[in-house]
Amino acid sequence: KGQTIGEVYSPELVSAQEELLQAKRMESQQPALLKAARSKLKSWKLTDEQITTLANSGEIQEYFPIKADVSGTVTELNVREGDYVASGQTLFSVSNFGKLWVMLEAYEKDLAWLNLGDAVHLSIPAYPDWALEARIRFIDPVIDPQRRVAQVRAEVANAGGKLKPEMFVRATVEAKTGEGKPALAIPRSAV
Repeated sequence: KGQTIGEVYSPELVSAQEELLQAKRMESQQPALLKAARSKLKSWKLTDEQITTLANSGEIQEYFPIKADVSGTVTELNVREGDYVASGQTLFSVSNFGKLWVMLEAYEKDLAWLNLGDAVHLSIPAYPDWALEARIRFIDPVIDPQRRVAQVRAEVANAGGKLKPEMFVRATVEAKTGEGKPALAIPRSAV
């Protein structure tokens, strides 16, 4: 967050800076004009600090740094150096991998045993000696009609960034019977 990840040149941004500098010179006569010029630059996602520095320096900046508004990793880059971009165009995507969703599938017959907040024990084949615990945060109310499964989402803290999106995990949930005693459940064909 706050790190410069690119620079942009825009004639409209240069014009908005000129408006700010003119409004600064006329501040005593028309303070609302300065406020409007500052708001216009804020709509360009310039910080208050950048706007104040610009107003105090009195110089127009041709290239403006693009600062990340969130912490994370650039996961998608939609522009390259020298590209023309349109107003509102997505230049890049930033994702924070501090917490990840673990998307699991539960068979329709097992849904009665799952509840929001239940602990889920995770094992990751990429790290065989490492086990994690997560909590169920969402159970999809719609069943996949072909596979007869529902999506179950758990949330896990990604300490050290070891987990990567799209990794394979195995999950186990310890279910309790109505009396709070562990249940032994086996397929009917095994008896």
